[in-house]
Amino acid sequence: MRSLLLCLAFFMVGRLAAQDSLNMHQVFSWVDDTLPDAVMGGQVFSYAGGWGMAYNGREYAVMGSSAYIHFFDVTDPAQSVEIGRFAGGDTSVWREFKNYQQYFYAVSDNTEEGMYVFDMSQAPDTVLLVKHDTVTIKRSHTLFIDEPNKRLYLTGTNTMAPGVVVMSLDNPADPTLLASKQLPGGYIHDSYCRDNILYANSGFSGLWVYDMTDPQNPVVLANTTTNGYCHSSWMNDAGNLLVNCDEVPGGLPVQLFDVSNISNNELELLKNFRQSLSAEGPGDVDYPTYHNPYFVGDSFVVIASYKDGLTIFNVADPQNPVMAAYYDTYPDNSDYVGYPYRGAWGAYPYLPSGRILVFDIKYGLIIIETDFALNNRDVYNTAFTVWPNPTDGLLHVSLPVGYTAYSFEVTSLMGQRVAQGVLTDQRLDLSALPMGMYVLHIRAGNRVFMSRVMVHG
Repeated sequence: MRSLLLCLAFFMVGRLAAQDSLNMHQVFSWVDDTLPDAVMGGQVFSYAGGWGMAYNGREYAVMGSSAYIHFFDVTDPAQSVEIGRFAGGDTSVWREFKNYQQYFYAVSDNTEEGMYVFDMSQAPDTVLLVKHDTVTIKRSHTLFIDEPNKRLYLTGTNTMAPGVVVMSLDNPADPTLLASKQLPGGYIHDSYCRDNILYANSGFSGLWVYDMTDPQNPVVLANTTTNGYCHSSWMNDAGNLLVNCDEVPGGLPVQLFDVSNISNNELELLKNFRQSLSAEGPGDVDYPTYHNPYFVGDSFVVIASYKDGLTIFNVADPQNPVMAAYYDTYPDNSDYVGYPYRGAWGAYPYLPSGRILVFDIKYGLIIIETDFALNNRDVYNTAFTVWPNPTDGLLHVSLPVGYTAYSFEVTSLMGQRVAQGVLTDQRLDLSALPMGMYVLHIRAGNRVFMSRVMVHG
């Protein structure tokens, strides 16, 4: 989109024109126009989903095109390079990925490719295919990994379309079947699982929640209808909020649910919200189609959407979400009419560097940097101290043994960057900042240490 209605982090609303980003900028992109395409409903699809991984001090991306699985070393975004390409065997509109330890798991729909397991332990020199399973499944629409419980959930499969296939990752190179169960909510398009609680996006059947502690005997905890075709969801770090996106019809609001009391069968809708980057209008046609959401920390929701690209909402106040940033990965259109499936398919906002991987249906891999710090999950506060706090400006920093700080960033509680620089010693002078509460980010190698700091002037 090129004409914009935006809500800034300062809570001001205004109209701008011919601008494709807010608080984000592109640092790398990759597209190969020689690749074969897939066609569905008369529309061409060049690329599908993707994912990311940090391993052995390096950062990697994986992305699906219609016929291939592509691997990239993105450690240095300016020097990002494709390090491997694997032919899937079929052509598909849908490819999805997740990771566990050094492994990427890949599935596709409308194919008979099954599931692939790739080992990245020898990357960037070599990407190893260590397992190809066409027995457990031949196709799967999506997958999710509950890492602490070492379980892989496959949904929208050929073997259990009206339910879920659960696999053990006790040996992550060789997943084994735990259960294949039909569920009351029927077909699951996508899912999110934490602590054995599966949030199942079940299309027009709505959002269903199951206790999968015993995968052979799932228990229904709650279910609710959503605004349309319940497509995908994600949970915040605290575990009390779930964000949900509906794919059909296009232009529907994002939903925030309170799931803090899900064990007592309570699933409460808190808020519907959306933000048009086009001229205001009365109907859903004036809004993007939000496709895949991701919570980063507790305050930020990163959403890949058709027609617009990547959008970040600040939901620190769940009743008043604020659009904090966006980057239009598909600037070809000037309105929301037509182009039903153009723009960003998915994203990966969890790299230690803070960069975001975006996977665009037409323009492939795009790497984005935000102009403020996201509350990344790869944050370490153990044995990290700052003093005095509150401070009148001069702040001392102490990191754990073995870590040497080389840069710092100070943001407001809304994520707006107010100061940054290179840390030459263990002291910071914040006396130029107005009185208030801030978040200090200290980067040391691949780790980010964070602390709230009160400046009292």
